[in-house]
Amino acid sequence: MTSKTKYIKTYKDTKISDPMIYEIIADKDNTESTVIIDAEENSKSEIIIIYRSKENYNIEYKAQCTINAENNSFVKVTKINLMNDSIHFEDVNESFIKDEAECLFSLIDIGAQTSSVKYSGNLEGRNSKNEIKSIYIGSAEKKINNDYECIHRGAKSSSDISVRGALAENAVKKFKGTIDFRRGCSGSKGAEDEYCMLLSDKARSIALPILLCEEEDVSGAHSASSGKIDESKIFYLMSRGLGYNEARKLIVKSQFNEVIDEINDSDLIEEIIREIDRRLDDDR
Repeated sequence: MTSKTKYIKTYKDTKISDPMIYEIIADKDNTESTVIIDAEENSKSEIIIIYRSKENYNIEYKAQCTINAENNSFVKVTKINLMNDSIHFEDVNESFIKDEAECLFSLIDIGAQTSSVKYSGNLEGRNSKNEIKSIYIGSAEKKINNDYECIHRGAKSSSDISVRGALAENAVKKFKGTIDFRRGCSGSKGAEDEYCMLLSDKARSIALPILLCEEEDVSGAHSASSGKIDESKIFYLMSRGLGYNEARKLIVKSQFNEVIDEINDSDLIEEIIREIDRRLDDDR
């Protein structure tokens, strides 16, 4: 077993316009990885990390990522899970966000047999911002466990958690989202919203949104819901010439567009869409 550590640094006052793309390949000899991202003061950067697996090994893989966003920096991190369907994937992430800094964390969770993702955002600075956008799809017997939290410590900090997913066949998803207002974070705002589309009567969605508060002058909102596809939308699309399965896929993918369309790599977007289509086709 080997563990690899990758350090990514954006230096002070540096603005990088193109995304930095890294691929991490899992196999029986590579079952752990660590990524450390340092965004120095007044920098701007975008990092895309793609997780793949070489062969159809039934292994456990653990990924870790730490993001340090210094004063007045902007860093966007997108993680894409394209593992094969035999992998048990654990992904642990944390960010530390200073004064006037912004961290955007996006997750596209498609692959693996089981997927467990933990994200902890620490809004330490005044006017710090943390936005989490997550999409997932579960098919066959996939198990998904998402645990996201934003901890507000800095005054006038803001967070937003937005999660969209779809479950087919016997897939199961558990979601826990926490917005935690600590003493001293007056003037802060936080919101979380999770929606799961159920494509099968056997699929199960469990959601637990949580608000914690030690400070009076804050604003928090949370919601979580699930439901089936609106059949009237399918019939409308079919009346426009689409088949049933194509109409269903179009509706499912429409709720993922906000995250997928923000990827600055057309080839990668096409691959993600193909993988989503393949899993929805397998569910027919």
